[in-house]
Amino acid sequence: MTTTQTPVAGTTLRTATGREATRWVAEHCGRARWLTASTVLTTVAGAALQVVPVLLLGRVVDGVVGGEPRSILLTVGVLMVGAALLGAAASAASTYLIGKLGAELLARLREEAVRAVLGMPSARVEQVGRGDVLSRVGDDVAVLSKGIRTAIPTVFSAGVLVAIATIGMFGLDWRLGLAGAGALPAYALALRWYLPRSAPLYREQRVAQADRAQALISGLNGIDTVRAYRMEDSVREKVTSESWRVRDLGVEVFRFFGRFVGRE
Repeated sequence: MTTTQTPVAGTTLRTATGREATRWVAEHCGRARWLTASTVLTTVAGAALQVVPVLLLGRVVDGVVGGEPRSILLTVGVLMVGAALLGAAASAASTYLIGKLGAELLARLREEAVRAVLGMPSARVEQVGRGDVLSRVGDDVAVLSKGIRTAIPTVFSAGVLVAIATIGMFGLDWRLGLAGAGALPAYALALRWYLPRSAPLYREQRVAQADRAQALISGLNGIDTVRAYRMEDSVREKVTSESWRVRDLGVEVFRFFGRFVGRE
């Protein structure tokens, strides 16, 4: 007869620190130098080309006020359209390359995670619980995959665009540059408030998902014991309770992120 396995309270697999994660990403990006370099170059080019039409628009205004020939204005207009099209193409290429680079990193991460689990002593697996192990190679990787496909390209491209736009404003007039850069401290303060407070909340969410997986696996593996002792209701209540806990934490994470957006 199969029995259920309950993990020892307070024992979970260690979570990598931010410094360790950064070191791992930098190391693996170094192994794909050409792809990393292409990603950075296309991102910078796309951001720079998106700023060019704005600068040329100022040139058009100055030309109209100064009474310059229409041929010059037409040339500037063609350059604006060309820069916009090239910027769109570079941005699309940047998004594709970021996704490709992220997919490679994700594949290596998944391989290393599976290798680490397979090399882990069975006693350690039983100690931390199979739910924690499965959530690390399942739910955690799924979250990373979603972030690589959506969040990382957007944040990286936006960051480069902000940097280039700020430099461009300083090139036009130092007072305009100061006005544009005046918003940067507010973003920095918002991040300083958000990051230290959000990390424990996300970590708690991951633990809750591991507990839910453990409750499901324990019930399935010990189904004969559960039926023999008529524990179906208690197991069902345990799974339901853990599922509601995951849902409540998900709502809390979303609400906290909304507060962060409101501070920007």
